[in-house]
Amino acid sequence: MLDGLVILVLVLAGMREAVMRAIPHDLRLAIGAGIGLFIAFIGAGERWAGAPREHADGPPLLPGHFDSKSVAVCVVGLLATAVLMTRRVKKGALLIGIA
Repeated sequence: MLDGLVILVLVLAGMREAVMRAIPHDLRLAIGAGIGLFIAFIGAGERWAGAPREHADGPPLLPGHFDSKSVAVCVVGLLATAVLMTRRVKKGALLIGIA
């Protein structure tokens, strides 16, 4: 709650715009892309889709089991989202991909 109040005060005082203008545009785009890739990596993780998996005695990540149905659903969802976004479906591209 305290964080929300601090952000509210910053927005009302106009400080948010000053901070956003201080960050270069390319860096803002890179931050958004990095967060998106991180969320996609979590979604494709061992718990849900099983694509990358952890290994106790080896490298931190190994390729997962790509023959499982959950990985196929994950890949189809990502492809559907990518196709809908490239066709500029503004309303619902992400929701249709998630569904």
